[in-house]
Amino acid sequence: MGFWDKVAVGGPDECWLWRASTNGKYGQASIGHQQTRGSHRVAYWLTHGVWPQVVMHTCDVPLCCNPAHLVGGTYADNNRDMGAKGRHPVHVNEAHRERNNARLRAMAQGAARKRWGHADTASSTTA
Repeated sequence: MGFWDKVAVGGPDECWLWRASTNGKYGQASIGHQQTRGSHRVAYWLTHGVWPQVVMHTCDVPLCCNPAHLVGGTYADNNRDMGAKGRHPVHVNEAHRERNNARLRAMAQGAARKRWGHADTASSTTA
């Protein structure tokens, strides 16, 4: 069975889903002797003849193997793409940090109001 036999090929704009083994998220395709690569990476290689550092999905569907939905790039490109879509760990941590900081500010303001009897701590710090 060839590579493309394991892909549900559809229309040119549709996602072509990998129908064989996965790692739980991405399709896994065997190439050569005991080598496994992401099915989207193999689809890109079969279409373009090169192995870029990363192969990104413009459709954001991990099992998609449609060459029209795949873009080769660098790790930096992938990080930018994930960040733009809000999926980069740095951006997730920044969002968590902001929520945590807001919670800590509210707690500190509540403690200051309780201790000093101020209804608005901001007005007590301005001269």
